[in-house]
Amino acid sequence: MIKNTFKFFSRLKKNNNKSSKSYPDPISYKSLSDSDSNIDSLLEFCSHLKKDSKFPDRFVFNELLHKLTASNCGTLSLKLLPFFLSKGYIPHPSSFNSSITFLFKLGHSGYAQKLVNLMPKYGCEPDIATYNSLIDGYVKCGDVVKACLVLDEIRVGRCKPDLVTFNVLFNGFCKMGRKEEVFVYMGLMWKCCVPNVITYSTWIDMFCRVGDLELGFKVFRDIKKDRVLLNSIVFTCLIDGCFKVGNFEAAFELYREMEQAKLALNVVSYTALIDGLCKKGMLERAECLFLRMLEDKVEPNVVVYTSIIDGHFKKRDIRNALKYLGKMCVRGIKLDIRAYGVLIHGLCKSGKIDKASKLMDNMMKSGFLPDKLLLTTMIDAHFKAGNVKAALDLYGELLAHGFDPDVVVLSSLIDGLCKHGRLHEAESYFCREKANEISYTVLIDGLAKHGDFTGVDKVFREMLEVGFTPDKYAYTSWIAGLSNKGLMIEAKQIFEDMLKRKISPDAVVYDVMIRGYLQQNNEAAASDLLEEMRKRGFPTAAGKEDNLPCSLIRQYAEEYTKWILARRSTCHCLVLTYQYWNQLKKGALDACLIKSSSMMDRIDCLYLIGENYQQTYFSLVSTCSWCGFHEHSRAGQEVGKSCVVVSINGKRIMFDCGMHMGYTDSRRYPDFSRISNTGDFDDALTCVVITHFHLDHIGALPYFTEVCGYRGPVYMTYPTKALAPLMLEDYRKNMDRRGEDEQFTSDHITECMKKVIPVDLKQTVQVDKDLQIRAYYAGHVLGAAMFYAKVGDAAMVYTGDYNMTPDRHLGAAQIDRLQLDLLITESTYATTIRDSRYGREREFLKAVHNCVAAGGKVLIPTFALGRAQELCILLEDYWERMNLKVPIYFSSGLTIQANMYYKMLISWTSQKIKEAWFKEIFLAENEAAYNFARIFQNFDRSLINAPGPCVLFATPGMISGGFSLEVFMQWAPSEMNLVTLPGYCVAGTIGHKLMSGKPTKIDLDKDTQIDVRCQIHQLSFSPHTDAKGIMDLVKFLSPKHAILVHGEKPKMATLKERIQSELGIQCYCPANNDTVTIPSTHYVKADASDAFIRSCLNPNFKFSKSSPAEESDSASNESKTISRVHVSDERVTEGILVVEIGKKAKVMHQDELLLKLGEKKHEVQLAYCCPMHTETLEKSRSEDIDKSSLISLLWMKLSNELSEGNIQDLGEQLQVESFHASICLKDDCPHRISDNLRKDSESVFFCCSWSVADDQLAWKIISIMKNSTLHST
Repeated sequence: MIKNTFKFFSRLKKNNNKSSKSYPDPISYKSLSDSDSNIDSLLEFCSHLKKDSKFPDRFVFNELLHKLTASNCGTLSLKLLPFFLSKGYIPHPSSFNSSITFLFKLGHSGYAQKLVNLMPKYGCEPDIATYNSLIDGYVKCGDVVKACLVLDEIRVGRCKPDLVTFNVLFNGFCKMGRKEEVFVYMGLMWKCCVPNVITYSTWIDMFCRVGDLELGFKVFRDIKKDRVLLNSIVFTCLIDGCFKVGNFEAAFELYREMEQAKLALNVVSYTALIDGLCKKGMLERAECLFLRMLEDKVEPNVVVYTSIIDGHFKKRDIRNALKYLGKMCVRGIKLDIRAYGVLIHGLCKSGKIDKASKLMDNMMKSGFLPDKLLLTTMIDAHFKAGNVKAALDLYGELLAHGFDPDVVVLSSLIDGLCKHGRLHEAESYFCREKANEISYTVLIDGLAKHGDFTGVDKVFREMLEVGFTPDKYAYTSWIAGLSNKGLMIEAKQIFEDMLKRKISPDAVVYDVMIRGYLQQNNEAAASDLLEEMRKRGFPTAAGKEDNLPCSLIRQYAEEYTKWILARRSTCHCLVLTYQYWNQLKKGALDACLIKSSSMMDRIDCLYLIGENYQQTYFSLVSTCSWCGFHEHSRAGQEVGKSCVVVSINGKRIMFDCGMHMGYTDSRRYPDFSRISNTGDFDDALTCVVITHFHLDHIGALPYFTEVCGYRGPVYMTYPTKALAPLMLEDYRKNMDRRGEDEQFTSDHITECMKKVIPVDLKQTVQVDKDLQIRAYYAGHVLGAAMFYAKVGDAAMVYTGDYNMTPDRHLGAAQIDRLQLDLLITESTYATTIRDSRYGREREFLKAVHNCVAAGGKVLIPTFALGRAQELCILLEDYWERMNLKVPIYFSSGLTIQANMYYKMLISWTSQKIKEAWFKEIFLAENEAAYNFARIFQNFDRSLINAPGPCVLFATPGMISGGFSLEVFMQWAPSEMNLVTLPGYCVAGTIGHKLMSGKPTKIDLDKDTQIDVRCQIHQLSFSPHTDAKGIMDLVKFLSPKHAILVHGEKPKMATLKERIQSELGIQCYCPANNDTVTIPSTHYVKADASDAFIRSCLNPNFKFSKSSPAEESDSASNESKTISRVHVSDERVTEGILVVEIGKKAKVMHQDELLLKLGEKKHEVQLAYCCPMHTETLEKSRSEDIDKSSLISLLWMKLSNELSEGNIQDLGEQLQVESFHASICLKDDCPHRISDNLRKDSESVFFCCSWSVADDQLAWKIISIMKNSTLHST
């Protein structure tokens, strides 16, 4: 029928009759366009019309374009519209919208933008629908920043944004998880229109995606309060968010509320519910919902089936998993990449290798290539099943399909071959170009287990030659192999080499060697190793002593006890495994307890309760320790990978988690094993605090959270959270382009950012009941902050990077005057005093101007955030004043995105920038902040060697790779060109080599050398503070102690001496790996027991008397001086601070604590017999001696010569404090030991005894006794 219609139209066209009635009129044409006509015939017909100037109706033409773009012949619309425009036809603006949408669909966003710009030329002004199409296209392409720029154009006044505009934009923010931008544009939306249910549902979805469920529920409650008609999308988003955070009750409550509202569940709602239940192991409820889904005639999708299949595999229910796979195939649902992955992984774990292999074949035939995780799973499964050939065949087949194996896959292959003894094949698969430390370690482990120690030595040497440092795992494999073969001399040599390379052995290394020595019956060497373990500061591994002799078990117990007691002042609890203590002999255990209880004066008591050996540990808390592990960050005496761990009153905070830009191997990341040897970082750290978004401060965070497994809180400012993903993703892409191993993925970055808790400036955040932190403005870069931390009365500040001088786009650092125990400050420019900013700017502009005037090109390597904005403002202003036409370029879209964020976070910038933004927004003045009119935002690679001068900002700033290195390699050989380095460059980068001198050649790698003839201009536009700024901050805060980090050793030493000499503040500049411990002067808050308070009420009077000479000085007029007795109350409050787990600290009396512990009170008494000298004593009648008279004579003697103590005559006994003296005969003295060799001339003695507390007083009295002769009658 349609064919006959077109024939009729063709006959009309061939008719020579000129009557208008002979031509198809618009109504006829519309009827044709409304039909399901052939698109090519339509286009042919329109072509005939154009030749006769019979243009179709504008609305009909728009409908035609819409049909063309919606069909699979959409490219025809792109030919039709320009053809009509060239003939003078003026279409409806909606006609352009269809073409714009289709251009975005093809990925040509640039052409879509050009088409919008051409619309006024053809008499069509873009309307709001046009701009909405443009914004929607940018959002779907993932370029939300350009979508925001389009909205800025609309706000200028061309047309008013509507509800669709904001909904589309919010949808883009939602997909990218950008919560901060949503808040910014919420305010703009309320000025233009009122949100609808789609808007609210988009907000809720976004909040749930970023894990802020509380905010999602707040919006949900606001919707119900405003009586907005709810839809199933709102409920689905909240249900999915509840499942992600594990709040099942809230999810089911929403489900019930959804049913009460009589909202039908769609496929998305069911998918969210079923997927969430399966992930949480609630498979039965998921299957019930699946049946309900079928009853409601909602067709399950591939996600639903995959979730249920995965749930059955996790429960090892293979039969039901395959049953659902069969149902899936019957319904004609095709497997996607995730479904294939779940099935293959589950079958491999269940030992169904054959079925997994068949699925892998089907997967590859369907056009899906396995990822490295799935391939590694399959290879490992084949090796475990003993099918080496199948593993190698699979690998070869994937190579034939163009699969590029990475180091993970190759390491898995090598490991499997080594375990099966096929060492030569393993070595053949070893790819040195892609190898990393893991690959080398796997090969070393395989060779060592099979006794090929020559091969191990060869691999070790090669590993060192290519720049990799063997870690403790490589050494452990080598030592274990030698020990198992009984080669203990060689094992000891490797062990010593390990120590020389400053690699700390762990308990596994010691355990392997101890067992090796014991196999040779060499208990002496095993004991020596135990002694060495003690010296290195950690005990032997619990639970590893099964085969040790009793003597060594006893020594294990003793060494462990020493280790515990050595840390008594900072430990609050003791945790020992029952398995460990259960193996100890009773004698060894008793020895441990004796060692512990002998220290009663310090109350470091370890005792057992019950038969399960539960331990309670009382500790005298005497100091507050600050510990910084500066090796992680190279922040001790080096710039790069900042990561400082501070322990303050039992709380451990990691400040920054950065990478080193000068390394491409494992040295780029901190050694996190120094924080926790077990890898349990959640218990080892209280929180992580990030100061700003530079990679040397945040670059290792995704690796630490997603690969190492840290799940605790991470704090940073709002701008840092917004900008950090841009920097991390840009770095990851550069690594990918260079073919380097990805240590983290885009998904890792996304998941990492979900753990971040953003903070505002001067907002006090209570991390837990003891620790609080607060952020202060640091300048440096957008969002940079200093952080104040306080636990109890102990307080500190960690500055991160900061700038005490304001610049063109950021203000100076600001902080309150705080009472601090410790200040940790950066010292990048520890000895540099910069000249004025204006002088530096003049020098920079002069160098750039001279270069472009001579026809050269200027490369400014800089990071996309910070210095780029500072220098862009400077060049923009200079270009305008000098009327220069030389183009200035940004190298990538990252800087464009950065400028967009600077606009949105304007409150963090300098006062001048804020004023410009205010004028733009409220006064409509053309002083837009960060709208660089003379700087082009797209630099194509074809322009690198284009003739003529230009200025290029290229990232990264240290020329460590990326686009700046690519351009440098092309421009460096020309003397006309200039490279200006405006910031600090880390050692090992190209930038650092250029700043260190004027090299003529630079070795990029062993195969690539760069000729350097260009001009090198170094200028300090660094955002770090100089020496004056550091001194000003230290002086302003006046901490009790200061630690310098993030600097170079000689310069730090100079600054340290200056701080100590000028400010009188104790300063430290620890090297990498050093630990600094600083005692706190603060007191511990504790309750006082009743017994302790009663002991304070007992007076302790001390009597003393002044000498006659002293009295004569004060009363010279008196004829006779009289000695006066002075009485003083010298009571001393003595108590013991006891800290029990989970209880408040308490000061107790010693007797009270002894009673609590069930211990006896011990007191040391000393005794001595002093010979008595008298003039009238008859030795023959010593039994008739008048003891009372002699005691009285002694009392008089002591009263005249002893000025301290209360001397009491008790008849036959004399007492001074605890000192007692009585008279005894030679033969009946209870304290004298019979000595036949000693012949004493005296037969009468003073028998003395005293407490050890009065030892000094006692010997003073005895000295008087010895030197005195008593005149007895």
